[in-house]
Formats: sequence, structure tokens, C-alpha cells
Amino acid sequence: MSHMMQILGEWGKRGVAFLLLFVGVLIQRWDLDFDAWFILNGGRYVMEHGIPHEEPFTMHEGLHFVLEQWLTGVLFWNVYDSFGPMGLLQMVFVICCVLIYAYYRLCLLVSNGNRQVATLMAMVVGIVAAPFFFVTRPQVISTLLFVSEVFLLEQYARRNQWRWLLPLPLLSLLLVNLHAALWPMLLILLLPFFASWGVGKLDVLPREYHGKFPVLPFALAALGIFGAGFCNPYGWEAMSFVFYSYDPEIHGRIGEIHPATIQGFFGKFFFGWILLLTIIQGRHAMPLHYILLTFGTALMGLCAQRNAFLFFFLGTFPLAYAAREWKSVLLSGRQGMGSPLRLLPFVILCLLLGHRALVEGTMAGLPPIVLFLFIILALCLVCYVFCYTEEGRRFSFKVPMLRLKCGAILLSLSAFLGFIIYYPNLHGEDFGAQYEPTVDFLLEKQAASDIVLWTGFNTGAYPEFRGIRCYVDARPEIFLPSNSHQEHNIIKEYYDLVDGKIYYRDFFHQYHFTHVLTVEADGVVHAMLPYDDGFRLIYEQKDEAGNVLCRLFEIVREEDGAAGKKF
Repeated sequence: MSHMMQILGEWGKRGVAFLLLFVGVLIQRWDLDFDAWFILNGGRYVMEHGIPHEEPFTMHEGLHFVLEQWLTGVLFWNVYDSFGPMGLLQMVFVICCVLIYAYYRLCLLVSNGNRQVATLMAMVVGIVAAPFFFVTRPQVISTLLFVSEVFLLEQYARRNQWRWLLPLPLLSLLLVNLHAALWPMLLILLLPFFASWGVGKLDVLPREYHGKFPVLPFALAALGIFGAGFCNPYGWEAMSFVFYSYDPEIHGRIGEIHPATIQGFFGKFFFGWILLLTIIQGRHAMPLHYILLTFGTALMGLCAQRNAFLFFFLGTFPLAYAAREWKSVLLSGRQGMGSPLRLLPFVILCLLLGHRALVEGTMAGLPPIVLFLFIILALCLVCYVFCYTEEGRRFSFKVPMLRLKCGAILLSLSAFLGFIIYYPNLHGEDFGAQYEPTVDFLLEKQAASDIVLWTGFNTGAYPEFRGIRCYVDARPEIFLPSNSHQEHNIIKEYYDLVDGKIYYRDFFHQYHFTHVLTVEADGVVHAMLPYDDGFRLIYEQKDEAGNVLCRLFEIVREEDGAAGKKF
């Protein structure tokens, strides 16, 4: 019986350590991202009509089109259609848990099996990345594939066994269909390893920087990645999508593509990590490909804020290599007695969180996957606390192991109470459909097939998801001549319009819009239409504070017989 209890205790201990890896994922964005609407729209279209080669959602006709996220769209749409928005968010939660685990295994590998270092790295990176990057976008899947690729490459570099490279073409096949815009990264991630091999071959740096592996399997793996990339509905167009879908003049206006700055919490943390890794890599000799991965992904994050997720998952793991000999005194079960007062901060934190949870929080409506995680964690805690013994001692507070049990309980409890408080404040019932009341109002007045709606960059995706043909949406690349195969630059026309470079009345004379949906970001259009008799305000949506979120106008035609300047 005691042997069985000890087995249960051992499994409970491992379960607690494993599940606490994912506390950072709890603070993902529990709300659909704006980009989710055109991803869902694309997936639904593929399921109903097949792969599109002309853009089917906007008012424009004949635009050449590459749906570079088509497989992600199909996955998202089927989950959304079967389980609703919460089902999609829970799927992202599971994917992000797998991503954190893959990162943990990578850190475990480069730290030579140091579980303390790997666990700490995975928890910290998860907590930092979740609020910014764990969203309903294909980047969570592509990042998982990148971490998997680096793990396989590192395994080959350490073991010189070519079988570790065999899955790379499969990763290429998946990525080119799930998120083709990032497909070239699979080849880019090979370059640091080629460089590490090169310095070893030329013997131009100390031996600690050399890659000690044959290069021929790497070259064959690169050919496999390249060849598998053609296995998609668009061929080379999807593989090279990123190279002809970027215009600095247009994309430079998008906030997430701006260079990273030290302003704000995220910027300070990002630059702090870069500084930390620079100091550590300056003091420790390590393989060259670690250094190149760190500073290559850091440079990408500095150039565009949205690339910072590549740095956190592909550039920080060398820290685990530098700390591979580190052992925590607190986490070692056989060190000196120490003071149980070390647990006092956790006790105070739990009391504060518990008070707030009683006042503000509720368990009603929490995601089932999160409740399931905490139920399993609670069962593991029970087994760990009541069944696991060390040297026959279980209840003596002089045993550091018991203090670790109490610490695990308090850490788990603080994570649970914190999530109860965090979730209701972040999660909204609209699941990201911010303009749903306005679109509902419009569809009550007129059928979607009869509406031609002017929308700006931030507003087009959701009306298109509801079946309304719109002017533009947050996919600037599809409106570029290099992508659309038309001379007219639609997205540039939009920005010229909202900047006042095009007279708005002349613009609206050119198109046969029935309605106009404006927000503050639409510049001149949003500012001028309330004072123009050619546009009739029919709906104004406000937030709880009374601020205007958007305005819906109906265009006044000559046949309407209304006074004022008509179209």
C-alpha cells in the first residue's frame, strides 16, 4: 500500500510540475482577434466553393488572389462552426500549450537535461508572450512549427543522426498551406547552422563556436523543404508570397509593423531580454548558431514589433544553454532547513487574490478547458501533498520538500484566483465583433446582396464575414498591384482618401456605394460626412463611456428627392 501511495505521490509531483508550465497561457487574449474574421471567411469559402484564385469578399472584381492561410482558415472555420467562438479560443489555448511544451523541450535539450532551467524559461516566456501573441491568428501554429524545426536541427547537430532531419519536409508542407507568408523562415532558420558548420570547417573561431556535424544531410534537408513547399494550391506564388506582398509606404502605417521602441511595458521587457542575452552571450562561449539565432530574431523584432514573437521563442533558448549548470537551492529537496517564512509572500498574494475573486470574480462562464486544467492540477496536488514522501518524512516543516509542497499549493491557487479575476475583465461577449450592432442594424434594413459598403482598414473584415461586399479590409497586401495583377492600387487610394489627398466627394462619385461605415481612423471621411447632406446618418454606435465607435451613413441619391448636395 505504501509503495502504491509513493507511486501516486510521484505522479502527482510530476503532474504539478508539468501543468504549472502552462500558467502563462492562461493570460492569452480570450477574445477573437480582428484578423480572425477574414481567416474564418476564407475557411468557410474553401469549404463551400473550393480554393479561390480571385478575391471573393470585397466589392472589387477580378483581383488576383492567393489565400495564403487557406488551411488555417479551414481549421478555424470547422472549429468555429461546430463549437462557436469559445471553441476556437480553447483550440488556440491547446495549441499554445503545445507550443510552450515544445519550447520547454528545446530548453531541456540545450541545457543538457536541466529541468529547473527549462521549466523556469518556459514559464517566463509563456507569461510574457501570451498577452501579446497568443491570439486567433496562424502565427501560433507557425511558431510551433519553427520551434519544432530548431529542436530537430539541434538534435541532429548534437547526435549526427540524419533521421532527425526527416520530418523537415513535412513541416514545410504544413507551413506553406497553413501560413505561406512565413514559409521562407524554414530556410532562413537553416542559415545559422550552416554558418556554425562553416566556421568549424574553416577553423576561424575557437572550437566552442564550431558546429560538429556533416553538412550534406543539412543540404538535402534544405532541398526537401524547398521541394515540399510546392505542394500547395498556388505553387511558387504561395512560397514567395512575402516577397511581393509588402509595400513600405502602405505597411509602414500599420502599428504592429512599426519598429520596436522602449516605450511601454512590452518594449522595456523586449529590450531588457536583448540586453540580458547580449551580456550572457558575451561572457559564455557557445555554438555560433545560438548567437546568430538570438541576434537574428532580435533584429527582426526591432524592425517590426509583430516579429518579436520569433525572438521570444527562437532567440531566448540559448539562455538555457548558458545556465545549464545552474541549480536552485530552493528547488533542491535536500538542502538546509531554511525558513518557512519564504512562503509568506505567496500566502499574502493568495489572500489578496482571494479577496478580489470573492468581490469581482465568478466561475460561471469560464472556459471548460481551463477548468479541466485546474481540476487535474488539483488532483495532482492532492496526490503530491498526501502521498509523496522523501526519506520517510511527510509532515515535518523542517523538511524543505514539504515547503515545496506548500509552495506548489500556493502557486497553483494564486494562478487560479488570478485567472478568475483576469478573465471577466478581458473577455467580452462580442468575441471581437466590435461592430456587430451596426452590421445587425444594416442587415435588418437591407439584404447583404444589395449592399455595397464603404469600409476602412479596421472595419471591413467583420461585415465581409456577414456576407456584405466592402471596399477594403485589414489585408493590405491583396489590394497591391503586385498581388492583384491590376494597375490600380486600391489600398493606396484608401489612404490618400482618408488623408485628404483625394477629395472625398469626387471619390464617392466614382463608386456605387449604398452605405458608408466610418471610424475615427478613417480621417477625413469620418470627420466630414456628418456635415455633408449627401450622406444621411442612420446609425451611431457608442461604447459604455459614450464615445462614438462608428457611424453608419446612407448615401443620398438624386432619386431620393432630399434637399442638399446629392449623388
